[in-house]
Amino acid sequence: MLMLPVARRARDLAILVEVSDVAQGVLAEVDDAIDDADVVVRPAHRSRVGQPLLRTEAASVAAVRPRPVAVHCVTRVQLLVTLLALEEAGPVEGDRIEHGSVIPAETLPWLARLGVTVVTQPHFPVERGREYATDVDPADQAHLYRCRSLAEAGIPLAAGTDAPYGSADPWAVMRAAVERSGGEAVARRAALDLFVGEPQHACRVRRLAVGSVADLFLLHVPLKEALDLMSADVVRATFVGGRRITPPD
Repeated sequence: MLMLPVARRARDLAILVEVSDVAQGVLAEVDDAIDDADVVVRPAHRSRVGQPLLRTEAASVAAVRPRPVAVHCVTRVQLLVTLLALEEAGPVEGDRIEHGSVIPAETLPWLARLGVTVVTQPHFPVERGREYATDVDPADQAHLYRCRSLAEAGIPLAAGTDAPYGSADPWAVMRAAVERSGGEAVARRAALDLFVGEPQHACRVRRLAVGSVADLFLLHVPLKEALDLMSADVVRATFVGGRRITPPD
């Protein structure tokens, strides 16, 4: 029987900050400028139109410091505004980008420098490949829900199911992560590690300690076999906050 930690999101860890629809309209020109390396490397060169909004977003982040923030980013505009805001407010350990649906390659060094964790859904391109092929801007399709490229760029990485909008089975997400195309596939152990991070630091794999509250799952089989199968059937029991949440055998 093998015990592995379960990642739990700390309820008081971060304030969720959502970039508004207004931001997307005001910064439409920034959307086009994302391909300009000067905008990414030297964010002070942003447009005059976007400055008031960016100051507002930066102020929102600064107001909750020293607490980290988790920012939902599902468009390249939202990502750019968020990075600019974090740049102005100053990043802190534990800051997160939730989803990171569209992360252009030229923003990877910037993300790495800020040390922002990306909590992605690597299964979405697998589950929604046909829809993305027709509904997503062709310029964005190569940048959807990055996985391996983020890790290789030195960007802290974790994953979530985003249920009910995606599969609620983390093992299905892991299988998708190892089956990704376009150079985004990760190794099986790396896929598991996406789900066993610390609450305050989702990319930092938790370690079990005697006397700590049980946040873990037990396997029927050795870890190597579980990674080969990557199925919920290998799970014997799951405990959250010291309480068993799966039915008894």
